[in-house]
Amino acid sequence: MEAKPSEPSGRGDGAWPGRVRAGALGLVAGVYLSQSGAERAHAMQFRKDGLGHRIHTWVAMVTLAGICSRTAVAEFALVPLAAYSAVRVLNVWRCWVYAALSPVGVLMLVLAAWAWLSLLWTRDIGQGLDEVYNTRWVLLPGMLWPVLDQRRKLIGALVVGMILANLSQVWHAIGVRLDVGWMRFPRMPDRNSGWWQPVVGGVMLTGALGLHLPAAVMGKGRVRVIGGAGAIVTLLGIFATGTRGAMLASIGLVAIVCAVAAVRGVRAGGLRRRGAWVSMGVGLAAVVGAGVVMGPGLARRIEAARVDLSRAIEEKDFYSDTGGRLLMGWKGIEAARAHPWLGIGVGAYKRWCLEDLERQGIDPATRNIQGHAHNAYIHLASSFGVPAMLVAMVAVVAAIVGGLGACVCVGAGSEVRWRWVDPGSYDAGPACAIVGLMLVAMFDPIVSNMQTCALLCALMGLCVRPRVGGR
Repeated sequence: MEAKPSEPSGRGDGAWPGRVRAGALGLVAGVYLSQSGAERAHAMQFRKDGLGHRIHTWVAMVTLAGICSRTAVAEFALVPLAAYSAVRVLNVWRCWVYAALSPVGVLMLVLAAWAWLSLLWTRDIGQGLDEVYNTRWVLLPGMLWPVLDQRRKLIGALVVGMILANLSQVWHAIGVRLDVGWMRFPRMPDRNSGWWQPVVGGVMLTGALGLHLPAAVMGKGRVRVIGGAGAIVTLLGIFATGTRGAMLASIGLVAIVCAVAAVRGVRAGGLRRRGAWVSMGVGLAAVVGAGVVMGPGLARRIEAARVDLSRAIEEKDFYSDTGGRLLMGWKGIEAARAHPWLGIGVGAYKRWCLEDLERQGIDPATRNIQGHAHNAYIHLASSFGVPAMLVAMVAVVAAIVGGLGACVCVGAGSEVRWRWVDPGSYDAGPACAIVGLMLVAMFDPIVSNMQTCALLCALMGLCVRPRVGGR
């Protein structure tokens, strides 16, 4: 009897790529459908409470500007927006759902939940509670989502807050110059960060530089002038802080934006090409000019780093500033290797390092160990595990893509197309600012500091997709 040919099982060669393609198309369709639903949710809350929407916008602007203020103000900057969001809860709760179910929202909430869960195995519950309190800022994207149709105003509020911080640096500089004590902040020589601590100031201003650079390098007309002025002032502020990691990150960010501008200019050709080269030249000249203006203090900071590195390599002296950073980064890697899946728990970094030094027969008093690894990636991996660090990176990538406007749209004939924001405007600023923070994260654990964590969450909130407003 002749055997019947078997039915295809669907598991043969070539079946799984088809399933991957089907899944990808389903994801694209889901994003599109959520976009239309998001527009309905936003329209509903606006129709029910138009006045509340306008008030909500102003309160959100105050919160975003407050994040850039001194620590005492920034600590409570979330309160007005949280209180007013609670007042509008019956109108905006649908908006919260869309923000929470967005790729950025889901990943941020997962990381926050994991941070709280890690309190179960942390070695330092007190420090853990202090650090995990920063997770309150993951609520910020949801509170901003109902007014993201006013995104340009919200970006403007961040820019204004950063300019006020630059003015605080000018205030301090005048106080130092005139030797007026009440005009000076308690800062070391060659460190002018205004009302921020120097390291925090360097990180915050790197984010501010990202807000200005797209308009400065790729903008046109008045937008380019405003962006260029903001970028130059911000670069001067970064170099004034004396924070070496922020200097390196800002130079890298300028190089990345200039490279993007060069590619766009070459592809566009003609006058557009010449304009791109002029903008890049201005950007590079601003970096060089900032270095020249801050030359003496910058030279002393660089020399100090060179001496510290030499002592760490040749004499195994890790008690210096730079030497301590090298050691803390290495201890963080060791902690991640020892606990790759769950991490050592939130707030446990310093205690784990001290205990590990004792196990190695090293007196902890001879080492400069602080409460973090001076590197956000290493700190995340050591505290929460390598998978959590990878989730954080995916969240950041999703925010950058969302901030650049990778919006799935459907035109005539139901074809799928991608719509991007104008890279030569402040609309692209939040995504560029996130790139700047990711660069400076190699030198600072931005997630464990309140103000830098707040800025990162605010920028990611401005980049949530789906959102309304077309920008």
